[in-house]
Amino acid sequence: MSANSRPIGALLLFLTTLTGCYERAGGDTSAPQKPVVAVSIFPVASLVDQLTGDWAEVVTLLPPGTSPHSAGMSADQVRTVSRAKLLVVVGTGLDPWAEKAAVASGDKAPPILRFADLIAGATSGSGAPPANNHLWLDPVLAKQFVSALAVKLEEQFPEHAAATRAAAERLASDLVKLDQEYREQLAAVPQKELITFHNAFDLIAERYGLKILVRLTDIELSPGAEVTPDKFREAIDAVRKYHLKTLYCEPEFPDQAIRALQRETGAEVLTLDPEGSPAVIGFRTYQELMRKNLQTLVRGQSPHPGPLP
Repeated sequence: MSANSRPIGALLLFLTTLTGCYERAGGDTSAPQKPVVAVSIFPVASLVDQLTGDWAEVVTLLPPGTSPHSAGMSADQVRTVSRAKLLVVVGTGLDPWAEKAAVASGDKAPPILRFADLIAGATSGSGAPPANNHLWLDPVLAKQFVSALAVKLEEQFPEHAAATRAAAERLASDLVKLDQEYREQLAAVPQKELITFHNAFDLIAERYGLKILVRLTDIELSPGAEVTPDKFREAIDAVRKYHLKTLYCEPEFPDQAIRALQRETGAEVLTLDPEGSPAVIGFRTYQELMRKNLQTLVRGQSPHPGPLP
């Protein structure tokens, strides 16, 4: 071997060794991959994540701070859904963009489980879910969903059946406790009437004895949309007639109308959040989100509200 060939040979040996290291580090598929479960919105994803624990990768499709009512299908969502073993959505028109992502995945489309379908047999005598599609905001419906979803997960992933069953029992127990907290604390508030931005909290009001006087919109607004003058006047009249101390806004929607009502009536503005976020303290799980909203309602429906914890 010539002197000039030795460096070339050494370089080739180095590159071969480097390539082998890369394949072992990044290309080793011998370790089992966690099944991906795609979920349309965060609060439902939080429940799914608590059911699956360490054995699945749960991915939320809707970006934080985005309303599901104004969302559209994205290329990222299609890619996520195409690698999922299961897609969980709310249904009843709340998140059609998630189901469109499944259709766009073609042959890679996973089975779809809908919250509304899973609870249908456990709700009304007709077997139909409530007309309102913010189903996760009712702790009783959330418990029904968890129980029904656990059965489906056990069927599709039998190797994880025991872990799923144990997680479902723990989660159901916590949701029973959450329902009791709502019942006791909202039964004690003296002000039962309230004004909300849209119909997200109708199921809570119906379940726990509150009365929504006005929804500033009866349609699902896109960010930037306006509240009609008639709704604005209706809200002012309700505040004055019922001596309301509080107005409720939502972080995913514009608050110009709420702030204008505040200036007109002097009412305090508090935030009810139907979605939560894993990045925001106090809203990082379904239970945190629901308990924070309960604290807000108790404060807002009390005559002399104190600071939120």
